[in-house]
Amino acid sequence: RLSREYEKTLGLLDEFGAAPQPFPVVAFRIHGSRALIQSARGLTDLGAQAARIALGFADMESSGLRYHPKIGVVGTRYEDIRAQLTAIALSK
Repeated sequence: RLSREYEKTLGLLDEFGAAPQPFPVVAFRIHGSRALIQSARGLTDLGAQAARIALGFADMESSGLRYHPKIGVVGTRYEDIRAQLTAIALSK
């Protein structure tokens, strides 16, 4: 909610979010942050799209790692953020 930092933050998300993410929780945070910022800026289509992507990562039950499939999953954390992302995803 630091609107003066949104542009800088989006730039960082573009830079670091472009690389493949090894863990679903990292991708959830990247896309979730983008959704919250875009929504706050009034860009509802972009915010809804990012929110749906973030929620997809939140629903993953496995990291894809053979020996540690639960490492890096979102699990039951971030319930408040999930609720906000769900509202954003349904707004469009």
